[in-house]
Amino acid sequence: MNVFLAAPCVATWTLTLLILRLRRPRAGFVRLARQPGMMACLAVAIFLAIRIAFYLGLICLYGLNPWFWVKRLANEAVRAGYVVAVTWLTLAITGRRRPEPGWIDRLGRILGVYWIVLVLMSGWFDAQSLIAYSRRRPPLPSNLQTLAPLPSVAIPTGLTTGFEPRPQPALPPAVPASTPTGDEAPPAPALPAPVP
Repeated sequence: MNVFLAAPCVATWTLTLLILRLRRPRAGFVRLARQPGMMACLAVAIFLAIRIAFYLGLICLYGLNPWFWVKRLANEAVRAGYVVAVTWLTLAITGRRRPEPGWIDRLGRILGVYWIVLVLMSGWFDAQSLIAYSRRRPPLPSNLQTLAPLPSVAIPTGLTTGFEPRPQPALPPAVPASTPTGDEAPPAPALPAPVP
Protein backbone atom coordinates (compact mmCIF):
# COMPACT_ATOMS: atom_id res chain seq x y z
CA MET A 1 0.00 0.00 0.00
CA ASN A 2 2.92 2.39 0.59
CA VAL A 3 3.64 2.25 -3.14
CA PHE A 4 0.35 4.05 -3.81
CA LEU A 5 1.09 6.75 -1.24
CA ALA A 6 4.29 7.62 -3.10
CA ALA A 7 2.42 8.38 -6.35
CA PRO A 8 2.10 12.18 -5.84
CA CYS A 9 5.81 12.41 -4.99
CA VAL A 10 6.80 10.33 -8.01
CA ALA A 11 4.49 12.43 -10.20
CA THR A 12 6.41 15.51 -9.05
CA TRP A 13 9.73 13.80 -9.83
CA THR A 14 8.42 12.84 -13.25
CA LEU A 15 7.46 16.42 -14.10
CA THR A 16 10.75 17.75 -12.72
CA LEU A 17 12.72 15.26 -14.78
CA LEU A 18 10.82 16.33 -17.89
CA ILE A 19 11.78 19.96 -17.24
CA LEU A 20 15.43 18.97 -16.71
CA ARG A 21 15.41 17.00 -19.94
CA LEU A 22 14.07 19.98 -21.91
CA ARG A 23 16.72 22.42 -20.61
CA ARG A 24 19.61 23.39 -22.85
CA PRO A 25 21.98 21.90 -23.84
CA ARG A 26 19.84 19.08 -25.11
CA ALA A 27 19.52 16.88 -28.14
CA GLY A 28 17.06 17.68 -30.90
CA PHE A 29 13.40 16.89 -30.41
CA VAL A 30 13.55 13.97 -32.84
CA ARG A 31 16.31 12.33 -30.76
CA LEU A 32 14.46 13.14 -27.53
CA ALA A 33 11.32 11.46 -28.87
CA ARG A 34 13.29 8.20 -29.20
CA GLN A 35 14.42 8.10 -25.57
CA PRO A 36 12.14 5.87 -23.47
CA GLY A 37 12.80 7.81 -20.25
CA MET A 38 11.87 11.12 -21.86
CA MET A 39 8.77 9.66 -23.48
CA ALA A 40 7.63 8.08 -20.19
CA CYS A 41 7.89 11.45 -18.44
CA LEU A 42 6.13 13.23 -21.31
CA ALA A 43 3.32 10.66 -21.40
CA VAL A 44 2.70 10.96 -17.65
CA ALA A 45 2.81 14.78 -17.87
CA ILE A 46 0.23 14.87 -20.67
CA PHE A 47 -2.01 12.36 -18.86
CA LEU A 48 -1.90 14.32 -15.61
CA ALA A 49 -2.46 17.64 -17.41
CA ILE A 50 -5.60 16.29 -19.08
CA ARG A 51 -6.94 14.86 -15.83
CA ILE A 52 -6.18 18.05 -13.87
CA ALA A 53 -7.90 20.18 -16.53
CA PHE A 54 -10.92 17.86 -16.42
CA TYR A 55 -11.26 18.08 -12.65
CA LEU A 56 -10.66 21.84 -12.60
CA GLY A 57 -13.44 22.17 -15.15
CA LEU A 58 -15.78 20.14 -12.93
CA ILE A 59 -14.90 22.25 -9.92
CA CYS A 60 -15.40 25.55 -11.78
CA LEU A 61 -18.59 24.55 -13.58
CA TYR A 62 -20.41 22.83 -10.76
CA GLY A 63 -18.83 24.41 -7.68
CA LEU A 64 -17.97 21.04 -6.19
CA ASN A 65 -15.75 20.39 -3.20
CA PRO A 66 -12.15 20.67 -4.50
CA TRP A 67 -10.68 18.32 -1.88
CA PHE A 68 -12.90 15.48 -3.03
CA TRP A 69 -11.60 15.89 -6.57
CA VAL A 70 -7.98 16.14 -5.40
CA LYS A 71 -8.41 12.73 -3.76
CA ARG A 72 -9.98 11.38 -6.95
CA LEU A 73 -7.07 12.72 -9.00
CA ALA A 74 -4.59 11.05 -6.64
CA ASN A 75 -6.46 7.76 -7.07
CA GLU A 76 -6.54 8.13 -10.85
CA ALA A 77 -2.83 8.96 -11.11
CA VAL A 78 -2.31 5.21 -10.87
CA ARG A 79 -3.63 4.90 -14.42
CA ALA A 80 -0.63 6.77 -15.81
CA GLY A 81 1.10 3.39 -16.10
CA TYR A 82 -1.21 2.45 -18.97
CA VAL A 83 -0.02 5.49 -20.90
CA VAL A 84 3.64 4.68 -20.24
CA ALA A 85 3.15 1.05 -21.31
CA VAL A 86 1.45 2.09 -24.56
CA THR A 87 4.16 4.67 -25.27
CA TRP A 88 6.97 2.18 -24.74
CA LEU A 89 5.18 -0.48 -26.75
CA THR A 90 4.79 2.00 -29.62
CA LEU A 91 8.51 2.87 -29.48
CA ALA A 92 9.44 -0.82 -29.49
CA ILE A 93 7.10 -1.80 -32.34
CA THR A 94 8.18 1.06 -34.58
CA GLY A 95 11.87 0.37 -33.85
CA ARG A 96 12.55 3.94 -32.70
CA ARG A 97 13.59 3.16 -29.14
CA ARG A 98 17.06 4.64 -28.56
CA PRO A 99 17.92 4.86 -24.84
CA GLU A 100 20.52 7.43 -23.88
CA PRO A 101 23.30 6.37 -21.47
CA GLY A 102 22.88 9.54 -19.37
CA TRP A 103 21.39 9.64 -15.88
CA ILE A 104 18.30 11.65 -16.89
CA ASP A 105 17.02 9.07 -19.36
CA ARG A 106 17.93 6.24 -16.99
CA LEU A 107 15.98 7.87 -14.15
CA GLY A 108 13.08 8.44 -16.55
CA ARG A 109 13.04 4.73 -17.37
CA ILE A 110 13.03 3.88 -13.66
CA LEU A 111 10.07 6.19 -13.11
CA GLY A 112 8.29 4.65 -16.12
CA VAL A 113 8.79 1.19 -14.62
CA TYR A 114 7.36 2.51 -11.34
CA TRP A 115 4.17 3.70 -13.10
CA ILE A 116 3.71 0.36 -14.86
CA VAL A 117 4.30 -1.60 -11.64
CA LEU A 118 1.80 0.69 -9.91
CA VAL A 119 -0.87 -0.24 -12.46
CA LEU A 120 -0.13 -3.95 -12.08
CA MET A 121 -0.25 -3.74 -8.29
CA SER A 122 -3.48 -1.76 -8.42
CA GLY A 123 -5.08 -4.44 -10.58
CA TRP A 124 -3.82 -7.17 -8.28
CA PHE A 125 -5.18 -5.42 -5.17
CA ASP A 126 -8.53 -4.84 -6.90
CA ALA A 127 -8.76 -8.52 -7.81
CA GLN A 128 -7.86 -9.56 -4.26
CA SER A 129 -10.50 -7.28 -2.77
CA LEU A 130 -13.15 -8.69 -5.13
CA ILE A 131 -12.20 -12.23 -4.19
CA ALA A 132 -12.29 -11.38 -0.49
CA TYR A 133 -15.68 -9.72 -0.88
CA SER A 134 -17.13 -12.72 -2.69
CA ARG A 135 -15.93 -15.00 0.11
CA ARG A 136 -17.42 -12.80 2.83
CA ARG A 137 -20.82 -12.57 1.19
CA PRO A 138 -23.32 -14.62 3.21
CA PRO A 139 -24.94 -17.57 1.45
CA LEU A 140 -28.56 -17.44 0.40
CA PRO A 141 -31.09 -18.75 2.91
CA SER A 142 -32.13 -22.34 2.30
CA ASN A 143 -35.67 -21.40 1.31
CA LEU A 144 -34.31 -19.13 -1.50
CA GLN A 145 -31.78 -21.53 -2.92
CA THR A 146 -34.41 -23.39 -4.91
CA LEU A 147 -36.71 -20.91 -6.53
CA ALA A 148 -40.26 -22.11 -7.17
CA PRO A 149 -42.27 -20.53 -9.97
CA LEU A 150 -44.46 -17.68 -8.87
CA PRO A 151 -48.22 -18.33 -8.97
CA SER A 152 -50.04 -16.56 -11.76
CA VAL A 153 -52.44 -13.84 -10.70
CA ALA A 154 -55.58 -13.21 -12.74
CA ILE A 155 -56.72 -9.61 -13.11
CA PRO A 156 -60.48 -9.35 -12.58
CA THR A 157 -62.46 -8.10 -15.55
CA GLY A 158 -63.43 -4.48 -15.50
CA LEU A 159 -60.18 -3.38 -13.85
CA THR A 160 -57.55 -1.61 -15.88
CA THR A 161 -53.84 -1.53 -15.24
CA GLY A 162 -53.31 1.85 -16.87
CA PHE A 163 -51.23 0.41 -19.68
CA GLU A 164 -54.02 -0.35 -22.14
CA PRO A 165 -53.87 1.53 -25.44
CA ARG A 166 -56.28 4.43 -25.72
CA PRO A 167 -58.85 4.31 -28.50
CA GLN A 168 -57.84 6.52 -31.40
CA PRO A 169 -60.35 8.98 -32.88
CA ALA A 170 -61.68 8.19 -36.32
CA LEU A 171 -59.80 9.86 -39.18
CA PRO A 172 -61.67 12.08 -41.67
CA PRO A 173 -62.29 10.55 -45.08
CA ALA A 174 -59.35 10.66 -47.45
CA VAL A 175 -59.25 13.56 -49.89
CA PRO A 176 -57.72 12.99 -53.33
CA ALA A 177 -54.24 14.41 -53.62
CA SER A 178 -55.09 16.68 -56.57
CA THR A 179 -58.31 17.55 -58.29
CA PRO A 180 -58.30 18.58 -61.93
CA THR A 181 -58.97 22.31 -62.35
CA GLY A 182 -58.87 22.55 -66.10
CA ASP A 183 -55.63 24.51 -66.49
CA GLU A 184 -53.43 21.45 -65.97
CA ALA A 185 -51.61 19.82 -68.86
CA PRO A 186 -53.40 16.85 -70.44
CA PRO A 187 -52.03 13.45 -69.57
CA ALA A 188 -49.32 12.07 -71.85
CA PRO A 189 -50.58 9.69 -74.58
CA ALA A 190 -49.95 6.01 -74.05
CA LEU A 191 -47.03 4.53 -75.97
CA PRO A 192 -47.81 1.92 -78.64
CA ALA A 193 -47.05 -1.67 -77.76
CA PRO A 194 -43.73 -2.96 -79.10
CA VAL A 195 -43.87 -5.07 -82.22
CA PRO A 196 -42.26 -8.50 -81.87
